[in-house]
Amino acid sequence: MGPQIGCRIDAVIIVDPHAYYTLPYREKPTVARTVGMLNSRYRETGKKVLLLAPGRIGTTSPELGLPVSFAEIDHLAVLCEVAWSEAGYRPELSFGSHFFQDLVESGIFYAAIPEDDPDSVYNPRFLDDERDLMVESVPESTLPVGLVRVCEPENLFFWSDVVRGRCLCARPPRGASTSPA
Repeated sequence: MGPQIGCRIDAVIIVDPHAYYTLPYREKPTVARTVGMLNSRYRETGKKVLLLAPGRIGTTSPELGLPVSFAEIDHLAVLCEVAWSEAGYRPELSFGSHFFQDLVESGIFYAAIPEDDPDSVYNPRFLDDERDLMVESVPESTLPVGLVRVCEPENLFFWSDVVRGRCLCARPPRGASTSPA
């Protein structure tokens, strides 16, 4: 849901679904506040940021996903809800419906990665080799290491085709065009 876009992604915030699931309930809102701090820090840089988070982004029920307010994600370029039943996250994804007007006005793209769609391809290990900048980005964080990761991969792009209902986040091969085929 959102505008047709094609942009370089400068940073990725990843909330580990399994680590979030096992986090005590009372501590889950701390993850949302941490994402809010990262949103504020990246707002100052002008970088395009992608958020990958388990379950519903913006839910009021932390057991269903990440309970962020819109002000905590308002600078991010792409929000992506990730279903992952292995970690217990199999809620019906919201596709940003509760933030619809805010997303449209802010030009934020909202996507969901369902598990039961045979056309979806998601590799959660894609950014594992990237250096984690979380401690540098939010040194005051008390979250377990690895629960929230922040990386700034080189040459990463995101494209959406709203007509076909498809998205792609990838690194183009060396020398290839950065526009989708």
